[in-house]
Amino acid sequence: MSTVIEMPRYGANMDEGTIATWFVEEGESVTKGQAIAEIAIEKLSNELLAPEDGIILKLVGAEGETYDCGTPIAYIGQQGEDIEESTPTVQEKSPEIVQDQKQVADVVSSSDATIVVMPRYGANMEEGTVSTWFFSAGDMVEEGDVIAEIAIEKLTNELMAPVAGPFYPLVEEGATVNCGKTIAKIGEGEVAAEGEVFSQCSPSEMEVVENNKPVVEVVEVNEEVAADSNSYGSSVLTTKAQKLADELGVNATRIKGTGYYNMVTREDIKKAYDLGLLKNVALAPTPINRKMTAMEKAIASGMYKSLQETAQTTITMDMDVDNLVEFYQANKTDYAAMGVKLSYTSVLVNLIAKALKEYPIMRTVIEDNMFKELVDVNIGIAIDVEGGLFVPNIKNADKKFYSAVATELAQLAEKAKAGKLTENDLSYGSFTMTNLGMFGIKYFTPVLNIGESAILGLGAIRRELAVRDGGFYKKNLMSFSLTHDHRVINGAPAARFLNRIQELINEI
Repeated sequence: MSTVIEMPRYGANMDEGTIATWFVEEGESVTKGQAIAEIAIEKLSNELLAPEDGIILKLVGAEGETYDCGTPIAYIGQQGEDIEESTPTVQEKSPEIVQDQKQVADVVSSSDATIVVMPRYGANMEEGTVSTWFFSAGDMVEEGDVIAEIAIEKLTNELMAPVAGPFYPLVEEGATVNCGKTIAKIGEGEVAAEGEVFSQCSPSEMEVVENNKPVVEVVEVNEEVAADSNSYGSSVLTTKAQKLADELGVNATRIKGTGYYNMVTREDIKKAYDLGLLKNVALAPTPINRKMTAMEKAIASGMYKSLQETAQTTITMDMDVDNLVEFYQANKTDYAAMGVKLSYTSVLVNLIAKALKEYPIMRTVIEDNMFKELVDVNIGIAIDVEGGLFVPNIKNADKKFYSAVATELAQLAEKAKAGKLTENDLSYGSFTMTNLGMFGIKYFTPVLNIGESAILGLGAIRRELAVRDGGFYKKNLMSFSLTHDHRVINGAPAARFLNRIQELINEI
């Protein structure tokens, strides 16, 4: 019997993993302990090893896809062995929903009333807003009457009645509706439900051309409007017609359609194009799409989750860092002689660790409706790498001297750039620091790491004039931006924490 290979669980908090790369193919022989795949977990990657000697009978998981831990992703065994593979059950649509959709199509196709749909005034238009109805329910309208004003972003257009008859709006003023959806009817007969998608009619119904109608009639108000390729009419195109218009790069919204409910069909566009009645329009540039990496997806998911689950607010403070600059300049050479690269960040880690020890509220989180103090002062340092961001943390930073912090910081940065950080390096943080000062940034709004309640952004050090004893002098200022979860940390404790950092800088 074959052996199933499941999505592994590399840590207690791991719920899912992504197959970044398969190193083997189906039918390939492998040995026990051989790396057969690379599994990405958030910002880390791990090699998946073959559990035994054998042949890769089947690769179930696909590269780039994410699976829950314990999900079968491959099978290994000997040639000819059976695979007990479970096939996911496809849930069928409920009969009620199918019946409703069929009924809508029947109502539209058998209606005696004429529906009015949200028009498409341009190739890039997806929706419009009914800013004003000019007629009330039951009012008689004539063909060509202006029945509504449609707003598209900063523009407005007049919508005209396609036929005469009693008018009935089906959406309220101010409603935003996708192009092609029903917004009103003219006539007493039944039509599709309010806002129903018109394209639910069958393709044959959408493309009907009535023989007793003109081949193509281009509606142009005057020569000036006709010459303007970006002047759009109120005609609605079928889905197939819009696709053809996009392919030809033409504006077809001023054609009087011959299709179902006067919609413009593919045949209308072909005939108008052959007659030279359609004008070219500037096509939007095609965007360049790129598949997100596992790291990018993890960062995007984490940032979104952080903002959704916490009440984040940011306060800023300019601090006098003359003592910090003086300390750094006086000691960097001595530390370099010992093989240690001192930096402003490494000095600040030491000082901020002391403040965190004194202010446990800054390392307190909410868990299961209880406040939980994170005992260890583990300070995460945001490190920029190609294609993403890592936040390894310095464990027990409050118990380490400047040299130890500087050495560990350099080691973590080197491991991050080489992609060799471990799960332990990235776990158990209680506070984070991020520095954009090297880019000249003063203030910014850092986003909390999940599982923490505060993050401190470091800005650029700059020289500014100040007044002392009636005269001017230059001093070094540095901007600090503190984001905190207001569910846990109120404004006053956050402000006192920043003031304590200033005091510690003054005491260096």
